[in-house]
Amino acid sequence: MSNIKVPDWISTQSYQLNDGKLVSYIFNHKLNEFIELEGFSSVLWSQLAKNVSQKDISEFARINHLEDELEEFLNDLISAGLLITDTGDFIRRNKNESVNSFEHTDAFFMEIISTIAANGFLSKLFLEMTYNCNLKCIHCFNEKNCENQIKFEDVRKSIDEAAELGTILITLSGGECTLNKDFIKIIEYIRKKKIAFEFFTNGQKLYDDNELFEKVISLYPLEVVLSLYSMNPEIHDKITGITNSHKKTLYVIKKLRENNINVRINCFLTKYNAYEYKEVEKFAKENNTGLILDYKLIDNPTKSNSDVRITKNQLLNILVDKESVLDIKNLKTKDTIDDFMNLGVCTAGYKSLLVNPNLDIYVCPVLKIPLGNIKSVSLKDIWTYKGTGINLKKIKSVKNKDLKQCFKEEYCKYCAYCPGVAHAAGFYLQPYKLFCENAKIQMEAAERK
Repeated sequence: MSNIKVPDWISTQSYQLNDGKLVSYIFNHKLNEFIELEGFSSVLWSQLAKNVSQKDISEFARINHLEDELEEFLNDLISAGLLITDTGDFIRRNKNESVNSFEHTDAFFMEIISTIAANGFLSKLFLEMTYNCNLKCIHCFNEKNCENQIKFEDVRKSIDEAAELGTILITLSGGECTLNKDFIKIIEYIRKKKIAFEFFTNGQKLYDDNELFEKVISLYPLEVVLSLYSMNPEIHDKITGITNSHKKTLYVIKKLRENNINVRINCFLTKYNAYEYKEVEKFAKENNTGLILDYKLIDNPTKSNSDVRITKNQLLNILVDKESVLDIKNLKTKDTIDDFMNLGVCTAGYKSLLVNPNLDIYVCPVLKIPLGNIKSVSLKDIWTYKGTGINLKKIKSVKNKDLKQCFKEEYCKYCAYCPGVAHAAGFYLQPYKLFCENAKIQMEAAERK
């Protein structure tokens, strides 16, 4: 057989789980497929993923008594496009041919992330590339006037550590992450480590710089998340504060889908675009993209943005709309409070860590309790509770029963308490008025249904 290698469109990680089982997860970005391998298949794949020589693979199979399975296994991998030989590319990207569309709510993907995290691995890493932005969104909570940005030489070691800790997905955000001067260099290195990446963007620079666009899609992003606030250009541009931002965002969404790149639309609802979700949902379906609607405003520490928050009546109308993804019937409530009280407040610190433009480490984009700085502490030490990593252990140990005066009212079963949002408002592990108000509105919506 010709020389073989794992192609550029593959992301993969292999794990030994707590029960001793060997498992490998593979993302085929050309077909938008997730594959799970176990047992000898996982053992062989883990060697192949290191791009070892054909001779060494054969020797590995001989030592482990896998010679009989090896040839058939390799042929299956080649047929599936998970391996290529030096004689050709077995799966070719066809821009005019639609492939499976992936959404972040995909059950198997969520199962992968949960399995990895449950076995002690760092499944995800967030990189806030810069807080600079080319839009002026009225609801933005990010730090302003911060010129710092993550540099490749600073974060390279952290990406290496993440790979060693089992990270299968790195999320890049901002501000506007494409404004980072090392954006391409960093994602090239992520892909070199065979880690999947996704990024959040407003699409403006991808519209303005076609060379950047082409380079990004050549690196096989798992998903690109774009903010779209309305199908009405005037309303969208009012939210972003920049004329023609709507035109550019729509163009980039469509162009990404034409290139079979997964897209998720993020539509944040304010009082100015509360009912625009109907047309945005329609557009998402027509273009085969994912969609998330959100209305939980995070307070901006540098200025008040509460005056743009969605109103009670607007939220009620949306929650009782059976055609909306926010239909109250889709909300899972807490039926058994006793069991719920012994659960962790959220998954912060169980699945992910975050590095911000100042190189500070946090558990997620919202909960800004410092864990250290990558200049002075490694992600591995944070994750394994060494030194300052003990702070992570404390965060992870917090249960719902530790929330002071919470979950004592009937409406509390509708509350989606987020410690990060509460922390930003100065109410960490305490009742937060906004959460209580939203829970009451959700209960009222449920009673109307």
